Parts: sequence; structure tokens; C-alpha cells
Amino acid sequence: ELYCATSKGAVLYKYDRTSQEWEILFTYEEDEYIDFIQKYNNKILVGVGHDNNPAKVYVYDYVNNVYSLSGMLPIDESRAHCCHNLDGIVYVGSGKGDGGEYSEGAGDGGAVYLFDDGVAQNSSPTLTKIVEGIDDNVFDITHVNGASSILASTGGGGYIYEIDVVNRAAFIVYNGSDDIISIKSLDIDDKTYIF
Repeated sequence: ELYCATSKGAVLYKYDRTSQEWEILFTYEEDEYIDFIQKYNNKILVGVGHDNNPAKVYVYDYVNNVYSLSGMLPIDESRAHCCHNLDGIVYVGSGKGDGGEYSEGAGDGGAVYLFDDGVAQNSSPTLTKIVEGIDDNVFDITHVNGASSILASTGGGGYIYEIDVVNRAAFIVYNGSDDIISIKSLDIDDKTYIF
């Protein structure tokens, strides 16, 4: 499946390979952003942010080419910037965003949430905050192969945090003078590179 989205009119599209056209799958509010789209098992997660109001993660079941809403999970911050799958576990990075013209975004700063689809417990999906106070925003998350921790980039302050997801602790591992908006880890010739 191939998806794309627009923001401020937040619209999620799906590409129809037969007609070779983009079809509207879901529409959200005119003043919202679609921050991320993630396919996970038989679900689609859509992070929908706002300048000032708390963001939401919409969880859709996807079975036999039919989508149905199985949960709408609010988070404390205005933006749900990113998500990352580490060993079958999805983490969501959030933050205050830029706010509006005369106000700040919601929340106290960057945070990382753990997503549980509820399948193992036969329950509804949930988000649990595992760390908070990570600069103002968590813009991107990655991991190094073989590690049980994740790395988060925060932007404005030029910080990269290592997040111990088991003990729910975050440590600054890099501080530069440039803004760091995205982060990726690649293994090339038995060496790990972080970009």
C-alpha cells in the first residue's frame, strides 16, 4: 500500500494502483497536520497534530481492504511528529510544535510513547508515555541494530537522546550547534552510521 497526506487541511490519501489515482481515505480538521502514517500488523496508525490542541493518534484496523477506526488515542503534546518500530514495538515521538501566532503548543516538551495495539490482551489500543521532558520536540526516532534502546532527535537544541525503553530513562548522547530534525541509523560493511 502507498499512502500520502496533506496538512492544514489534513487529508490522508491512498494510491489506487488500478486506476493510478490518489483516493481520499480519511479527512480530518482544516487546522490539523498529519504528522506520520505507519502500517503496523493489520493496522494503520495516523498521527494528527495541531498548533495548540493536544494531538491524536488514530488507529485503523485494515482487514480485507476495509478500514475501520479501532481507537483514537490523545497525547499530551500538540504534535505527534514521528513513530518508529523496534522489534515489533511501536514508539511515538511528540512535542509542543511551534504553537500558533500568539500561543505555545500543548504539553511540557518532547516525549516518547509506547503503542500497544491491544491484540495480546484482547483490549483496545493504548499509548503509554515512557519518557518526557526531552527538549521541546521529538522530531524523529531510530535505533541501532542489536540495541534495545532508541535514539531521538530533537531539533532546535541540536540534541540526540538515547532512550532506555526498559528503564524509561533518557540521556543526551550528542549536542551540536545545528538543528537536528531527522535521524537514521544504517549498517554498511559491518559499521553502524548515524545520520
